[in-house]
Amino acid sequence: VAEQLNELGFQVEPGMIMTSAMDVIAYMDENLPSGSTVLVVGGEGLRSAVAQGGYTVVDSAEDSPAAVVQGFDASVGWAQLSEAVYALNGGAMFFATNLDATLPTERGFALGNGSLVKAVENATGRRPIAAGKPEAGIYLRSAALVGAENPIAVGDRLETDIAGAVGAGVPSMHVLTGVHQARDVITARRGQRPAF
Repeated sequence: VAEQLNELGFQVEPGMIMTSAMDVIAYMDENLPSGSTVLVVGGEGLRSAVAQGGYTVVDSAEDSPAAVVQGFDASVGWAQLSEAVYALNGGAMFFATNLDATLPTERGFALGNGSLVKAVENATGRRPIAAGKPEAGIYLRSAALVGAENPIAVGDRLETDIAGAVGAGVPSMHVLTGVHQARDVITARRGQRPAF
């Protein structure tokens, strides 16, 4: 993420980055003992973040994980989702890095993590503790990470980027490069209206 931002002309160090995978670790830290076993449903970035957070990563519900954490990766399929269901039905706690229903791609909107989380919810009746946008925590932790005194949140999605900023009490700026366009901003409901 830092490399990409530097390529765009920003001066960013890796220690200035807060991802939803990092944010979910903060929620896990509030709810799980350090070193707990965690079934990761997602990609290598999430697996790495969970391991670096002091948790033991497992791949099977047969390892009796204390928690399941679900994040987006294009490789997630039936087998991983089913392991999550088995673990949750066995009593594991449930965390998700975000609940974005869709993911913009060059071809249009594809399934996002929230849609895959809904499949697990449907099979278990369990809702996750969700990190990332629109939860206020990621905004507040990001600002604290860089010592921001007057932060602004920039985003293109009203129900996540902007709603999260409003909930966190952080001014927001909407950009027209993604999901919602000018008409959507004009007709946005209360709680999803950007400051700029």
